[in-house]
Amino acid sequence: MKALLNDTSLPRLEVYRQLLESVGIRTHIRCRLLSGAGFAELAMPPFSPTLCVMNDDDYDRSYALLHEHYQDAENTKDTEITCPHCKEVNPGNFDICWSCSDDLPPSEMLMTAT
Repeated sequence: MKALLNDTSLPRLEVYRQLLESVGIRTHIRCRLLSGAGFAELAMPPFSPTLCVMNDDDYDRSYALLHEHYQDAENTKDTEITCPHCKEVNPGNFDICWSCSDDLPPSEMLMTAT
C-alpha cells in the first residue's frame, strides 16, 4: 500500500477514491475515522485522511488519473450545464445534477456544440 494524497476533506478524497476504483485501481482511505473526531482539522499529516493505492505498481497511473481529473475540473468549472430533466443550472464540473440527482451531459459535448 502506498500513500497517494492526504487531504482534510474526506468528501474530496472519497470522490478521488471512487474515480480510481471505477477504473479498477484498488484503494483505501487511511485515518478515515479520525477525520470525524476532529483530528484532521489539526493539519497534522499523521492524522489527515490519506488516499492510498493498494498496489504500489498503480501509483503512477493513479497520480496521472487524478492530475487529469483535476485539470478537467479546472477547465470546466466556469461552464454551466442545464439539467435536461429539471432544467436546473449546474457548474460545468458536475456529473450529476445537484437538484434532482439525474445524470448531466458531459460539459465537453456542450463546449464543442456551441
